[in-house]
Amino acid sequence: MKEEKKQKPTTKSKKKTTKPGKGIETMYRISMNSHVQFNKIADNKANILISVNAIVVSILLSTFLPEFLSGNYLKLCIPFSIFILTCSLTVAVAIIATIPKHTKDYINLDQMDNKAGEYLFFGNFAKMNMTDYVAGMRKFQRDDALSYDALSQNFYILGQALAKKYRLLHIAYRVFLIGFVISVIAFAVAMFV
Repeated sequence: MKEEKKQKPTTKSKKKTTKPGKGIETMYRISMNSHVQFNKIADNKANILISVNAIVVSILLSTFLPEFLSGNYLKLCIPFSIFILTCSLTVAVAIIATIPKHTKDYINLDQMDNKAGEYLFFGNFAKMNMTDYVAGMRKFQRDDALSYDALSQNFYILGQALAKKYRLLHIAYRVFLIGFVISVIAFAVAMFV
């Protein structure tokens, strides 16, 4: 005779939770950290372009402009102009890349469900009174799906801003590279022709 195994009654009923696990929360944390680091890198690259090119323009203008105006080095006028224009355009594009996003559309509590990601950006809730803002944050505390949707929307918005910033930096570096090469060629032609 076989003994039947007795099953112990379970006192705990296992419920499936719809709340994301720690892995999802870690993903959001790592993603936010990556976005912040990429933003710092882009700002540092833009700062380098702005600083170096502004110094070069200042030195060139203070050193060679009086010489050109007095009639000396006239054969270097075109290469000099190309290089000044290159540095100036590079600085302009780098500055445009670092201009902070300015929002004119302020969010209110009624729009929170549709634009939850924008609710997390300080520029969008800056004109909201504190009572409404706290009430909106309570909505996030009660609804995990809304919280994660807001984080996802916020990452998307930040990603779009980073993509634009990196696209402009790409243009600035290309302008500098192409202008620098053309300037060197123009200087060589002016010196040896």
